[in-house]
Amino acid sequence: MDRKFINSDLILYLTFFAIAWGLGYSTLNRYDPSEFAGLSDILVYSKIVENGINLNDIEYDNSFRSTRIVFPSIARVIYLLTPQLGTWSQLTHAFLITSSIFTSLSAFLIYKLSFSIFQDYQVSIIASFLFLTNFVVINLHQVGLIDSAYCFSFILLLYILLHKKLFLLVPLFLIATLTKEQFVVFGSVILTTYYLLKLNTYKQIDYQAMVLIALSISLSVITL
Repeated sequence: MDRKFINSDLILYLTFFAIAWGLGYSTLNRYDPSEFAGLSDILVYSKIVENGINLNDIEYDNSFRSTRIVFPSIARVIYLLTPQLGTWSQLTHAFLITSSIFTSLSAFLIYKLSFSIFQDYQVSIIASFLFLTNFVVINLHQVGLIDSAYCFSFILLLYILLHKKLFLLVPLFLIATLTKEQFVVFGSVILTTYYLLKLNTYKQIDYQAMVLIALSISLSVITL
């Protein structure tokens, strides 16, 4: 493994993870986020974490919450592997670890995106810390909602487009749609805009990009 990655990127990611975990610490034993009306989605995700995915027992709801399976499925694995620690809620801790994984990945990609654009370490680290400490991350991403994974999906999409790794769009659109169904709409708009801007800039049709984009959007719609 590249020593540079071990000495810098890995340490940076773990630092972001520790910060993200710390931001959600209060959910472990100080209050139950699911008791608040605006956070009631957590109750739906909690059933998947505690009982797993059983297609015969899924309670379908008009908000698609029961089909947002990526985040709670990962949380379930952590829930089964993490023991009860004192007064900490085992369920909430599984949510917090999962949220922290996605939130720290988002912060890490923001750092990479910022550095690719500005070539400035200070600007990049400030961008990541502004993301980690904003109201939405602290009060929504770190309390058991799937928003941390949903946010990561969009940041990863921007990273893929910036670095022209379009072959990653297909698995991303599949997984992101299973993370939150709204990705099919906003992700498709971003891809379509990207392709039109590229077409306008280079004045030629990129058939490979067109096929990958069409395939990604189609797979997303089929998954939905």
